[in-house]
Amino acid sequence: MIETLALAGKALEGSGVRIGLESLNTLVDQLGYFLSSTRETLQVVKMTGRPEIGVVYDIYHSAVMGEDTEAVIAGDVDRVFDLHVADHPGGHEPGSGHIDLRDRLGWLTARGYGGSLGLEYRPTASTTASTAQRRRVLL
Repeated sequence: MIETLALAGKALEGSGVRIGLESLNTLVDQLGYFLSSTRETLQVVKMTGRPEIGVVYDIYHSAVMGEDTEAVIAGDVDRVFDLHVADHPGGHEPGSGHIDLRDRLGWLTARGYGGSLGLEYRPTASTTASTAQRRRVLL
C-alpha cells in the first residue's frame, strides 16, 4: 500500500491533485476495515515520502475509536487534507451527540488547518433545517 501510494504521489507531482487516506472506526460502522487508527494512517502517509499523500481526518470515526484530536494529530496538521464531521453516537448532526466539535475544529484551525470541511452525517431533520442548525452549532 505504501509503495503504491508513493508511486501515485509521484505521478501527481506538480498537478495540484492530492490523495487523502481516511481512517474509519471498526467498532460501529466499518467492522473489519484496514485502517482504524489516525496515528497509523499518519504513519502510512509519512512513509510514502510524498507531499501529495495526506489524511482525510474524520472526527466522528476518530471519536468512536476513542481518539483525542490533539493527541493523534499533534504536529501533523499539515498532513490533514480534508475534515469530515458528524457527531457521536449515531453519526448524526453536529450538536446531537457528545463530541465537542467546535473545540476540535478550533484546535485544528488554531494550528493552521485551512482546508475543506465535509458535513458527513445522517440528518434527523430535513437537509435545509439540518444544515442551518449545523452552521449555528459549528460557527
